[in-house]
Amino acid sequence: MNGMDLSWIAGASAAVAAIAVACAVAVRARHLRVVRRHSSALTELRGVNVEYAARLRYLPPVEYHALATVSSKPKVDRYDLRRFMLRRLALQEEQIRTSVDERLDDWAWYLDYCTLVEKVGDEHLGTSTTDELGAGTFARVERREFAKQKLTAPTCSVHLRCEVVHRRRWPRRAYGRSLDWSLDDLVQALDAVRRTRLTGIAHGGR
Repeated sequence: MNGMDLSWIAGASAAVAAIAVACAVAVRARHLRVVRRHSSALTELRGVNVEYAARLRYLPPVEYHALATVSSKPKVDRYDLRRFMLRRLALQEEQIRTSVDERLDDWAWYLDYCTLVEKVGDEHLGTSTTDELGAGTFARVERREFAKQKLTAPTCSVHLRCEVVHRRRWPRRAYGRSLDWSLDDLVQALDAVRRTRLTGIAHGGR
């Protein structure tokens, strides 16, 4: 067998493989079209998606960065980062609290959505059939498509950091410390800021 024969066989094998892949893709596409036409679960899910897509806003994470500069390395080591962050948050308390509340509301809507979608799945998945497709294939494709069509979860997070640094002129480098807070840390901090403000108001009114 010469090189030309081997080349022809390799080319024929590649063509057969490509045809097999194309046929498999076409079969999967046909299965999906059949399931989408006849699945009551997917029909119900589309209705739920339309309703909740109008409510979910998919807001970006809350981002806040506070920076303090001090004149020496010992001051960096002694610096109270938590107190510094609380003071900075107090300057924008309402704005930051509104941003957090908006994202928590978004997450609450998504939890409601997940509960409703679970109910739709329990009541409708596996109940639809058609003569165009075997029951096992229909159920398998339906479950896979049901999972794919669910709305994605909104972001409910914060990127919150406060830093204190000492920048030396020579050699040119900085020494510092930082504190990163999670969403729970931020909510607790905002509550602490509000308590401090209300206490100050109460004392001032006496």
